Amino acid sequence: MNEKKPILAIDARPLVRGSGGIQRYLKQVLPVLINSDKHQIILYSDRPIDNLDFNNIKTRFIADNSLASILWHIYSVYWVRKDKVDVYWSPRHHLPFALPAQCKAVVTIHDFVWKTTAKTMPKLQFLSEACLMPAAIKRADTIVCISQTTNKQLSQYYPKHRAKSQVILHGQSDIKKGKMVAPSTDQQFFLSVGTLEPRKNYILQIKAFDAYAHNGGSNNLIIVGKKGWGYKDIYKQLDQCKHKDRISILDDANDKKLKSLYQTAAGFISISLDEGYGLPPQEAAFFGLPLLLAQIDAYKELYPLADLWVNPDDLNAVTQALHSLEKLPTKTITSTLSNKRDWSACAEELLKSFEK
Repeated sequence: MNEKKPILAIDARPLVRGSGGIQRYLKQVLPVLINSDKHQIILYSDRPIDNLDFNNIKTRFIADNSLASILWHIYSVYWVRKDKVDVYWSPRHHLPFALPAQCKAVVTIHDFVWKTTAKTMPKLQFLSEACLMPAAIKRADTIVCISQTTNKQLSQYYPKHRAKSQVILHGQSDIKKGKMVAPSTDQQFFLSVGTLEPRKNYILQIKAFDAYAHNGGSNNLIIVGKKGWGYKDIYKQLDQCKHKDRISILDDANDKKLKSLYQTAAGFISISLDEGYGLPPQEAAFFGLPLLLAQIDAYKELYPLADLWVNPDDLNAVTQALHSLEKLPTKTITSTLSNKRDWSACAEELLKSFEK
């Protein structure tokens, strides 16, 4: 007689919300979790999940309406009881209220932006994190941090819960697949990748690039990112630039286009004010791009051999760094990477957490 598999419920809302790092994280590990066949997996969402490639996976969702996000905390607990869930995993900081005591809970913490750089968040999102994350940290049986930096912040802000945390680093993205090609000599450009929002510091980056171009810099700038909170201010800054014709913002680039940009860029820039991990520099490093990064803890942890470091608040320093970046060649090795594993290794560590 076959032993009954434990039931694993997953908060699948990131699959239907936005296109940021948490969604990419879940999309990468979910196939490995499902294919491992170690659990009976059920996906919980507040709206229908489209384009799911696994037909044998059970899903539960609320009808797509304006109250779905509020009703979530009622429905999800009801589902947990109905499905007799053994382990509940949230890849997105929050847990449902009133999870049954017998249900083990695992929560992944990506960052503490609401504490470190709160002004870069919309008020509603800040309030959501400030209310729901502390409760999730307290309720969780296991806390997964995506970097040592995030784990240290957990210890700083919630020292009582440090003992139940562990670090599971991300893997290499599938976008790495494909042959590398040399940058095009007639279209030299710097590349930045990330959601168009204040935390990514694009306004200062655009100002610095405008000064770089004014002072003889020859490369162009391409920014790839979906429109997030505060994106209109970024476009307003672009309109004020004297060299705006040399700056492109692509808010609808697919993975194929992004891979092509990584393959042909002359250098990569990320001067974010804060990150819990930061996948784009990892992808850029795989393609051998010289990295210009902000001096923030997560980047110093994960990309210790980056080529150029800047204070993300210093306009002049960023401008000068762009001139230095222009002179650096692309590489044939990924020497700037401290983490060279694939996503399956990340997923396998998650599986061990669920089993434990």
